Amino acid sequence: MEPNETSISRCSTITTYFLHFSRNFSYDRYLLSVFAVNCFICLIASFSNFVIILTILKTKSLQTAPNILLLGLAVSDFFVGIITIPFFLIYKFSEYNRDVSSYCFSGIVYVYSAAILATISFLNLTAVTADRFFAIQLHLRYKQLITSKLYTKLLLLIWFTCITGVVMRMYLANNFYYLLVACVIFVMMLVLNAVFIFKVAKTIRRHKTQIRTHATPGTLNMPKYRKTVSTMYYIIGAFVVCYFTFASALILVTCDRSFSFRNRALFTVGETFLLSNSALNPVIYCWRIKEIRTTSLKLLKNIVKKREMIE
Repeated sequence: MEPNETSISRCSTITTYFLHFSRNFSYDRYLLSVFAVNCFICLIASFSNFVIILTILKTKSLQTAPNILLLGLAVSDFFVGIITIPFFLIYKFSEYNRDVSSYCFSGIVYVYSAAILATISFLNLTAVTADRFFAIQLHLRYKQLITSKLYTKLLLLIWFTCITGVVMRMYLANNFYYLLVACVIFVMMLVLNAVFIFKVAKTIRRHKTQIRTHATPGTLNMPKYRKTVSTMYYIIGAFVVCYFTFASALILVTCDRSFSFRNRALFTVGETFLLSNSALNPVIYCWRIKEIRTTSLKLLKNIVKKREMIE
């Protein structure tokens, strides 16, 4: 399909770099392999996060304050699976077909939905680290002050703020101040995460010292607390690996504006890592949290039994 000037002019926010190169069959095969890998990620992300959401919503005992934050992560990851990744697939397949009209529309939806959901996930993850910090600081007052309703309101605020912020970005003529504010907030959140993690790690080390010296460790159920912190570390670790890979690829492409196929291929790898985070999180929940794992399996077995009875 040959592009025309009108279709290209409507694509000002998405770079149609591939129009300036002759077809590269090695890169075309690479695009098809990326398409296949991301189809698999899409299925895992949408299905597994849907199961996690259903499990927490249907099980009263799992609706604790910390699990509400995990529910928030599962919801954002689920939307990545049903919106962001499908449009990324259309985006890449349109690049393969050189269909500029479809490429531009799907690219814009993919980029903005990824921006919204990535920001939501980052702020949600900050709330998770803050929750573990509050658990050691508040002790017995934690369950009185930190409730599921409080975290539900917090998640709604995060969603509203992120959607509003990205929509504003779409209509702002000058992006400098927007990017400046976004960078300041991002750095502040990074510092907060570092402080919370440091405080939590310090408390765990102090508890180990108290056990060795036979001192009273306090009122907090430390074995259970340490397990939740360990789960948090795995979630943060997966987030850092996926987002750092994407950020590295983004910096490379930004610094080298040649738009070579090699750079585009590396950037696509970064995008795939970014999107794969939504499929990794539910695996971590089921692996590290026994209650979620057993309840999810029970729920799936009940669904299969009901379908067999209907048939």
